[in-house]
Amino acid sequence: MNGSTVCYHHGGKTPSGIAAPAFKHGGRSKHLPTRLAARFHEAEHDQTLLHLRSDVALLETRLTDVLDQLDDQTSSELLEKIKNTYDILQKAKRSEKQSQIDEAEFQLREAIFAGYQESQNWREIRRIIQERVTVSKEERARLNEMQQTLSVQEANVLLGMVVHAISTRVTNKEERALLAQDLANMTRIER
Repeated sequence: MNGSTVCYHHGGKTPSGIAAPAFKHGGRSKHLPTRLAARFHEAEHDQTLLHLRSDVALLETRLTDVLDQLDDQTSSELLEKIKNTYDILQKAKRSEKQSQIDEAEFQLREAIFAGYQESQNWREIRRIIQERVTVSKEERARLNEMQQTLSVQEANVLLGMVVHAISTRVTNKEERALLAQDLANMTRIER
């Protein structure tokens, strides 16, 4: 055969390289450090790897955790506390009493930090919600796609039902044989 050292009848038509059914590329896994190789192979064979339900649950858990960290004070109450503490600090500075100044500065730092932390918590809550929406959409799409495809087992059950219907409804043996051959040809997987 053209481009081959063997003839058509002795393997010249057999696909080779990436076209061969037994071809295994290994991808980038051969470059993984030893400490990651076992985890990679475990993930490679994990049937639930594409399931995102646990990711949604993890995001929900983190969201609950951040919500628990929110202070009972509202943002406006925190701002009011900062303003009042600043006024106390200014008054203490005018009186030049160092102990009052130190205490007012400490209270002001605490109030500012509480307001900053509250702001960071809300930023984190918004980020988690956005990520949760994205992951939830992806999981919903994956579940919808699964509903639109048949597993091998489901296809075999369906085929069994078709064969049973044919064998009970078609009485002519020759027609049954032809239908059986047609079904066999349809279900043959080309590799």
